[in-house]
Parts: sequence; structure tokens; C-alpha cells
Amino acid sequence: MKYVFRVISLVILTFSMLFSSVACNEKVEYTENEVIEAAKSLIEASYEINEIYFGKGLPISEKDSEAAKEFAADLDLDVESVDFLPVTDESPYKSIEKIKEATAKVYSADYCEIIYETAFAGRSLDDGSAAVYARYMENSEGILTARIDIEETCAILNRTYDLSTLKVKKMKPESATVTVQSLVDGEKDNVLTFTLIIEEDGWRLDTPTY
Repeated sequence: MKYVFRVISLVILTFSMLFSSVACNEKVEYTENEVIEAAKSLIEASYEINEIYFGKGLPISEKDSEAAKEFAADLDLDVESVDFLPVTDESPYKSIEKIKEATAKVYSADYCEIIYETAFAGRSLDDGSAAVYARYMENSEGILTARIDIEETCAILNRTYDLSTLKVKKMKPESATVTVQSLVDGEKDNVLTFTLIIEEDGWRLDTPTY
């Protein structure tokens, strides 16, 4: 009986070691050129996304516009009293869902969760008081609105990248790091390093580019 038990234990151990070996040697095959091309596309796409979250944001209605007046009237407020106003018809995104869809095509799921919280929920201090108000909200009718005072605190997004200088620094089974020359107002600045990770439907930036 002891002999049979030892044999069974040995078989289980052998299969466990084989499974671990396969798992440890699992690789995702890709080339440096694929990383470079993915990085180019993602960095270019990140400019618009960064502007939505950290820059001037989506275009919003002027306070003297009919859209703003109607929105304020629906809230039973004077237009001068509202903190949020609807985005304009020219806005490329009309809902939080669509903004998230565009963001998720550029940044990793983990990084998306960080910026979603600030943009759509805001952040509170430990005592419960608001530290950062949400930047975008939808009203009960699903109309996308944006804070009207955002230009007072928005970042100046004047950093771009010379994508011809992209180089692969390191490659791992499911991630890679690249370096690229950054430009501020068109002038050379620091060489920056970005991390890209492979998600279910392709490469995503795991590092902000603004």
C-alpha cells in the first residue's frame, strides 16, 4: 500500500513539474519591428486621449448658447450657477462609454482604471470631502457634460515625440519597453521610456505619455 502511494505521489509530482516547466517556458512571439510599429500607433493615438483627460478636454457649450440655457433650465438653475455644461455637437465623443472605448484602445486596463476614477467619479479625501471633482458626468437623460472651470487647471500638453527615434530597450513574454526622443514645443527634451503590454486584443501603453 505504501508502495502504491509512493508511485501515485511520484506521478503527481512528475506531472506538476512538467506543467510548471511548460508554464515557465511559455512565450509570446513578436519582433522588435512589431513593438516599434505598435508604439508609434499608440503614442500618436495618445495625444487625443491625453487632451480629453488632462488638457482642454472636449468642447463644451458656451454659457450664452441655447443648449446651455436649456440644460440649466432643466436643472431649474440659472445658467451662471451651473458647474457642468453639455458637450457641443462637434464633440467627437457624446458619452462616457465612448470615451472609455477610445481610451481602452490606447492604454492598459490597469492605467485606464486610474484615469477613469478621476475623470468620471472624482476623488475624495479620507474625511469624505471632495479632493478632485469629476471632469465629465452624464445627466439623467444621458447627456454628456463637462466641468466649465477646467481651463483654469488643465495641463499644457506641449510634449510630442520624434517617433523615428523609437528603440526597443527590453522584450519580455508579454511586455516590452521602448525609448523615444521627446520634444517640448518642438525642441528636443528628454529621452523617455515607455512600457507596452500585450492584452487580449493587442498592445497597449502602460505608461502615460503626456
